Amino acid sequence: MSNVDLNFSKVSQDEWKQLVQAELKGKDFNETLVWQSLEGLNVKPYYSKEDVDYANLKPLSASAKTSIIANYNDLFFNDVDGFIIDKEVHQEEFYDKVFFLTDENFKVNSQSENYLLFDLFTQAEKNADYNLNVEKARQIQSGDKYKKSLLIDVSLHQNAGANILQQLGIALAKANEYVNILGKSCLEKIYFKFSIGYNYFFEIAKLRAFRILWNNFISQYQSDLKPYILCESSLRNKSVLDCENNLIRSTFEGAVALIGDADALFLHDYTDWNTNNPMMHETAYKQQLVLKEESILDKFGDAMEGSYYVEYLTRHLVRQAWEFFQEIEKEGGYLKSLENGFTQKRIIAQAKKEQEAFDQGKLILIGVNKFPKEAIKKEPKKVDYNPKFIREIRLAESLE
Repeated sequence: MSNVDLNFSKVSQDEWKQLVQAELKGKDFNETLVWQSLEGLNVKPYYSKEDVDYANLKPLSASAKTSIIANYNDLFFNDVDGFIIDKEVHQEEFYDKVFFLTDENFKVNSQSENYLLFDLFTQAEKNADYNLNVEKARQIQSGDKYKKSLLIDVSLHQNAGANILQQLGIALAKANEYVNILGKSCLEKIYFKFSIGYNYFFEIAKLRAFRILWNNFISQYQSDLKPYILCESSLRNKSVLDCENNLIRSTFEGAVALIGDADALFLHDYTDWNTNNPMMHETAYKQQLVLKEESILDKFGDAMEGSYYVEYLTRHLVRQAWEFFQEIEKEGGYLKSLENGFTQKRIIAQAKKEQEAFDQGKLILIGVNKFPKEAIKKEPKKVDYNPKFIREIRLAESLE
């Protein structure tokens, strides 16, 4: 080994590109190796220190752990960290668990960590009902039953087709709207829910970018409050066709949440997300256990610190998402942006772009529009969009 020279000569990006161009034998570098993301970013095949402010990179602060969340079933009690509660249950014996409750009337255990799944803007987003129940929000905010009680749900937007920078900008806009309506004291009660999509490294960068954006946002209130983030698997890329592939997709999404340092993780049933099948719910939380206990993906701080590619994506998303947040604020804030259709139109335009890529086979879902079990003999159905509402639309619905 003493005779081996490890002092490799440095190669610039331009030199590397020239070598690659020669290997392409006349093909255009950009047309062959550069692709454009749904966020409008041209992604190169190679990134280096030249693409990031490497000397000033700092690891993002990590949470203590990622809680594994399942649909409620007392048989799962010893295996998971917490539950989604959508019905009244007896919690007296459940200590040191995390509960996400869908109804503020459910009893809670004071010795557990309780979160209320209440988003003030859901009716406006889904039903174009702009008469917000502010009094209910104030009552919930002032109570001490929950560690966090004011949800900012951005999973709806991802499942409706919003791209990553839109999701991030909307998350900040909703937080700002909460402050405008309830006052800055509500920041202590705010938390976030994101759906994790299929674009692996982009989704990791999304979670990293959000923490930077939140730090920028919260600093305006002379606070260093850390965001609490609940992640779940996306429905946007799931299909009833060859549904076993959904298992692979949701596992990758769970990995993203763990690497991205989510505070809590919930995976949907991969077969039929609208049914209550205990066996499939067990499969869903055991996917998470494999990722956490066998792949030890939550044992690192900022696992992607220093990755030229992910650091570049992170900074790009921060800049672009902040600009989109400012656009929403220029419309008068998040609620006004819904009333005048600004946000819905932006999401629909993005959803159409993504749907077109799927229908043309440029965006691939294995077992659906690529390598299906049975040949699909019909043309994709036209997807109807209503500019008044934000609603979940799965890409594969056009072929099912």
